[in-house]
Amino acid sequence: MLYALGNNHAGTYYPIVVPTLAFLAQIVAQCGPFAREAALEVLVDLLAFQPEPGHELSNGADGVVKDLRELVREGVSQMSSTLRAVTDSEPSESRAKALVVELTGLVSQSR
Repeated sequence: MLYALGNNHAGTYYPIVVPTLAFLAQIVAQCGPFAREAALEVLVDLLAFQPEPGHELSNGADGVVKDLRELVREGVSQMSSTLRAVTDSEPSESRAKALVVELTGLVSQSR
């Protein structure tokens, strides 16, 4: 997935990442544990990654050009109810719950 969105090895992504966030949120909300964990891991990586050089800006949903990193952070922030549902429904030792905690921390750091 990370190579489809950018360059996993370099830790970068392209603007295509923005519409993909809704798809990842759907996986977290509706799929089984393996798919949920994989989607959460992708989201964690994306918050740690940077836009590919030359692709730092992209159109937001409102059509206004914005910083791509900010668009990714906003997209993940909009998943807060989905992420809260994971922490409420998963056992305390689950990998998914740990990933949500990590993801939430990354969103907070990027503000």
